[in-house]
Amino acid sequence: MNDAKQSGSSEGKNSTVQEQLDVLKKMLMTTLVVVIVFSGAVNLYLLAQVRTVNKELTREQLILDQYNQNELPNISAFLSNLKEYAKTHPDINPILAKYHLTSTTGSVSPPSK
Repeated sequence: MNDAKQSGSSEGKNSTVQEQLDVLKKMLMTTLVVVIVFSGAVNLYLLAQVRTVNKELTREQLILDQYNQNELPNISAFLSNLKEYAKTHPDINPILAKYHLTSTTGSVSPPSK
């Protein structure tokens, strides 16, 4: 009689454990689906960001190329003319020294702060 009670209660425990395992499986699968969907959404967002940044980079590169082709030669010519002027008019030398334009390299560098 004890064996019948034990087998009945063990079957009840097994069914309860089986139900709990089924619930855990469903929860795990749901969690995995949510993680996969979230991961896909994040990947799509990052892809959109990469495309936007690449477009901006292309636009900025065009601006930089335009500067190097058009403005930089004009600035360099102006600086060389200013240095030639400074050879005959020494009063401008303190101004050139203030902005570090007294070098003979002819390159354009930003003034120090």
